[in-house]
Amino acid sequence: MKQFFIAAVAAGGLLAAGCGETAYDEPAMDDTAEDTTVMDDAADMDEPMPAGDPMMMTANLGPAEGVDSEGMGTGEFTFNPADNTLEYTVTYAGLTGPAGAAHIHGPAPEGESAGVVVPFADAASPITGTATLTDEQVEELMNGMYYVNVHTEAYGAGEIRGQIMPQ
Repeated sequence: MKQFFIAAVAAGGLLAAGCGETAYDEPAMDDTAEDTTVMDDAADMDEPMPAGDPMMMTANLGPAEGVDSEGMGTGEFTFNPADNTLEYTVTYAGLTGPAGAAHIHGPAPEGESAGVVVPFADAASPITGTATLTDEQVEELMNGMYYVNVHTEAYGAGEIRGQIMPQ
């Protein structure tokens, strides 16, 4: 019985020693390779829009489909990824009457309608302000799914509109 116990302890020791080498040598090399890959992927993701670098966007506003208007306008936007803020300046002229409301709508592709995402406090040109977006709204904005819409009494659904796109 004593010999059996000694043999079991010796075998266990050899097994542990063998596992120790394998566990120490191989995973250490794999872990290093994985860490490098993850860091490379993270660096690649930051290249298009590093945190803190503002992104310029524009919108060219014109009459919506089926609208008889000479109205035209532009929107200039600066998105700051460091704090998810969107600064905007929207100017327009030539509407059929005074603007009753103006907003950023989305998400919707060009030519389709959606709800208000950012209401503007005042619809008179120029419209300026800053809005803080959620992460989901940022993704929709970056995918070109937001548009500016200026409403008048004659065109309650919107007289002029323009999709917000990166420059």
